[in-house]
Amino acid sequence: MKKILIVSGPTRESIDNIRFVSNISSGKTGRFLAEFFSEQGYVVSQLYGINSLFLENSRSESFSNFKDLQEKIQKTLGESNFDLVIMCAAISDYTPSEVVVNGKEYKVKEFDKIPSGNEFELKFRKNPKLIQLLKEYSRNKEIKVVGFKLTSNANEIEAQHAIQKLFRGEFVDYVIHNDLSGITDKTHMGRIFDAQKMLCIFESKVAMAKNLLKIWEKQR
Repeated sequence: MKKILIVSGPTRESIDNIRFVSNISSGKTGRFLAEFFSEQGYVVSQLYGINSLFLENSRSESFSNFKDLQEKIQKTLGESNFDLVIMCAAISDYTPSEVVVNGKEYKVKEFDKIPSGNEFELKFRKNPKLIQLLKEYSRNKEIKVVGFKLTSNANEIEAQHAIQKLFRGEFVDYVIHNDLSGITDKTHMGRIFDAQKMLCIFESKVAMAKNLLKIWEKQR
């Protein structure tokens, strides 16, 4: 039976013990895909960001920050033979490393709570591209990787540049592209690509999932 790992939701990068940097990801797409593939008879495991949505009857585990997610992905992919990993998590490109308060530098989380009333600055360090490490981590070296690229009111040139950037280095087999302008309460527009061409256009999450399944089953 084919096994799928779905990674969804946001990371949380701590500033102090009560504050963190995150994003607006809700995990809805990850939960939807987990439910869809489960209904098709696939064995689905899910890693999801804390407080984001997930499929409760799947093999699921939450993650917090980038480091926690990296460790859990490496462990999960290394322990079992997955056939497909769908990476729709909103992963932070940067992690806070230092807090500057009144001109003095402190390590992140050195404060239980940064004092109120003070101006402060954050310094960030760049995280590695986790999607580029999935095949290296995977016990199954034939695993297929699906990446997501969300743009915001991008023109076609900007969108194509963002999509092709994900394909560099052959770390990703398929890219699902959405633009915020095409996502509403009633529509979820997007496209699926491989490294050579656009494979399909969809207007809903249901169509996205059905097309992804068709593409994967045809090409494996």
